[in-house]
Amino acid sequence: MLPIMKKPVIDKGADKIRQFVDQIILARRQDSSQSQCQGSDILDLLLSAKDSNGQSFSNEQIREETLAFFLAGHETTSTLITWCLYVVMTNPEIYRTCLEEVDHVLQDGTELDYQKLDQLQVIEAVIYETLRLYSPAPFFIRQCIHEHIIGGGASKQRPISVPRRVIVHINTYVLHRLETYWVVSCVNPFGPSTTYATGVFPYSITSGDFNRDERLDLAVANAGSNNVGVFLGIGDGTFYSQVTYPTSAGPDSIITDDLNRDNILDLVTVNYNNNTINVLLGNGNGQFQTVKTNSTGSNPTSVASGDFNRDNITDLAVTNAGSNTVSILIGKGDGSFVNQVTYATGSSPFYVISSYFDTDSILDLAIANSLSDNVGVFLGIGNGNFIFQTTYSTGSGPTSVVSNDFNNDGILDLAAVNNLTDSVSVLLGYGNGSFQSQAKYSTEKGPFEIQSGDLNNDGYADLAVVNSNSNSISVLLGNGDGTFQTQKIYKTGSTPRSLVLNYFNNDTKLDIAVANAFDNSTTIFLNICT
Repeated sequence: MLPIMKKPVIDKGADKIRQFVDQIILARRQDSSQSQCQGSDILDLLLSAKDSNGQSFSNEQIREETLAFFLAGHETTSTLITWCLYVVMTNPEIYRTCLEEVDHVLQDGTELDYQKLDQLQVIEAVIYETLRLYSPAPFFIRQCIHEHIIGGGASKQRPISVPRRVIVHINTYVLHRLETYWVVSCVNPFGPSTTYATGVFPYSITSGDFNRDERLDLAVANAGSNNVGVFLGIGDGTFYSQVTYPTSAGPDSIITDDLNRDNILDLVTVNYNNNTINVLLGNGNGQFQTVKTNSTGSNPTSVASGDFNRDNITDLAVTNAGSNTVSILIGKGDGSFVNQVTYATGSSPFYVISSYFDTDSILDLAIANSLSDNVGVFLGIGNGNFIFQTTYSTGSGPTSVVSNDFNNDGILDLAAVNNLTDSVSVLLGYGNGSFQSQAKYSTEKGPFEIQSGDLNNDGYADLAVVNSNSNSISVLLGNGDGTFQTQKIYKTGSTPRSLVLNYFNNDTKLDIAVANAFDNSTTIFLNICT
């Protein structure tokens, strides 16, 4: 043990400093003292801070943080800031990304607070990586409280005995470069994005292998240019420029499925402006045939596919926002459909999905009713008919819904985005087609569409949301128990309306493609988790 002869004197002085800081904290809590700074000081920030469970810090925690910053940490903090500036200024792409992030998070001119601080994900990553590469503390010290053996056994290293009370100095430079411990973090799964030009007002996006080369492709519904843009994938996460195919007026939703039983993917668009769907049959080489058309209700907004009558032929469900109905179109097996049968929904149904919400192996429907502030669940009977909806409350203005098993109980759950209240509603399933009351999680402004998948390879379902009013996507990582972490935010193009998750560079990690409606582009986010 290192000999420190005047330790009692040092301890007495440290106690006096702690008492002094405790008095300041207590006075600030009681509003009997004020910051001498213009605006908030570090003590105000610590008093207003919340931990991951939403709890405020105790006086003891605030005291220790304050002492660490002003006494133990002032030199290391200034050194860290210097190295952070070095890292940023010697990496122009990271520098630009940091500037864009600050402009995005503080775009309304507000001061930086803890809530906005949590949104500076790129800057946080820069700080963490700088700490790893250029640690302000070249070593740290630990004392052995019991005799300890290092090595030996399965390690096949010569055992080294460390006696009790020995001080051990650990080299951080070496430790921070051991590949055993330092891999790409999956706390922030997505790296730099790539953008491709689309048609006018790309309102919806889907993906699939359209030319059967085992490389994923994209298809975008361009509502302003009345066509579909097909981007064939190269297999490394990049794509060729779009080839377009005409549709009816105002295609605002698109999906892909095999509609004529030839094992080749086809496309379906719903056309808001003339109340139809278009079917574009695939040739298997990435090209598509002239459209087939079916009528829908008024102002169709979305489409889902599935075998609703169990005849091994794909059927369709279409939400009609103008007539407050869902249209069921039973497939004939050649890419055409019988005339629609409609069911009443809530007000302005905006989005539909099909999945198995009970245990009868018959497809059901879930619909986001945007002006009723709920999700309507239609349980399938198995002959193409459905039981009238049961509704479950959401936030205000739900515009999209997705299904996955969020709490790992083998039962499908629902998550809906609330466009008017900037949130996600999670409804856990009971397994009988009914759902629990919602739990809400914050997003950025104007969430519009939601998708789900395991984005950080931890075996738990996560959520990805496009935020139309804030030009971003929110990623909410799942905890595996039905709850989700605070959103991670990634910048997109202007007014993103739709997104799709898939493996665009064939690396078994889910990537994201986003359709940006107001700058006529699609943005690709490749997953960088290892």
